[in-house]
Amino acid sequence: MKPGLSRDQKVALVLTFLLFLWIFGIFTPLLSTWIHLFTFPAIALNFFYGTVCHQLPAKTLFLFGKPLLVCARCTGIYLGAGLFFAAGVLLKFKRISLLLIFALVFPLYLDVARLMLHISAYSKAIAFLTGGLFGFAVSDFFLTYVFSQFRRENEK
Repeated sequence: MKPGLSRDQKVALVLTFLLFLWIFGIFTPLLSTWIHLFTFPAIALNFFYGTVCHQLPAKTLFLFGKPLLVCARCTGIYLGAGLFFAAGVLLKFKRISLLLIFALVFPLYLDVARLMLHISAYSKAIAFLTGGLFGFAVSDFFLTYVFSQFRRENEK
């Protein structure tokens, strides 16, 4: 066995870095509080993140009076994915069972159904939590797909 990182581990580390860079971007409005020169980049990032999230103020988390760049559910999804990637780097990306993936994804669907059927009002906390579970679970599928694409390229 060769010393150092395998190709899969290198890919996983690059993806983890990019994901954490993306997550950092979500919190950049907080920087404009302390770094006044950061106001223009924050406006540009707000527009950029608006392409992946509706950014409705009623559904957005606020920290220190500043809105994050994505809604509560999207924040949960990205932080859940970040947790999966961080755990994966430490645990060398062990697959999680399909039953566990289903158990982690199902609450998001229940929450969305609850909202669409007007059973109860929107909750940022529930959206954040179900988004986090979903992000954690879907990351397993995402990495499996990415690794299979790299292996397929190696076989050509």
